[in-house]
Amino acid sequence: MKTQNKEKVMKQKSRLYLFFGLLLALTLAVSGCVAPAPGGAAAPAGGEAAATEAAAEEGAAAEGGFTIGVSNTLVGNGWREQMICAIKAQATASGLVDEVVVVNRNGGPTEQIADLEGLISQGVDAIILNPTDREGLNAVIEAAIAQGIVVVAVDQAVTAEGAYVVTNDQTAYGRVGAEWLFETL
Repeated sequence: MKTQNKEKVMKQKSRLYLFFGLLLALTLAVSGCVAPAPGGAAAPAGGEAAATEAAAEEGAAAEGGFTIGVSNTLVGNGWREQMICAIKAQATASGLVDEVVVVNRNGGPTEQIADLEGLISQGVDAIILNPTDREGLNAVIEAAIAQGIVVVAVDQAVTAEGAYVVTNDQTAYGRVGAEWLFETL
């Protein structure tokens, strides 16, 4: 029994390393900080990202490729389209992901709950979502986590225990943009 628990913990750690590496790469790609690597593939800048991805590759090699589910509830928005494109590109570049399942539709929390339940039933290893509600998705997010699925909210925080949140500093983005505009004019 202890061996099974240890294997489960190691599998979850491998998944976490993979998704933190992928999300770091996604964040860098979206912010324009990805430098071309030898051979034309994109590689995140910085030693920490490389170490995280190396650890993820070791875990993924031992258990096969991953399936990532993406829940997007705002179709037609340029940022969201870029987000999905970046997730797919980084998943392909990593060599660790077999499939990216994207659920793409306009909707609110009710629709996103149904989409997340669908991703859970498809057996994805992780879910990346841009949440429609900070608290309204907690039950389905916690159900996914209970099944060993890594859940990462991007752009907006969620309050579900065990979910990971990746956001950026909008104030800093505004300052950088204003400084660029001031210098350009």
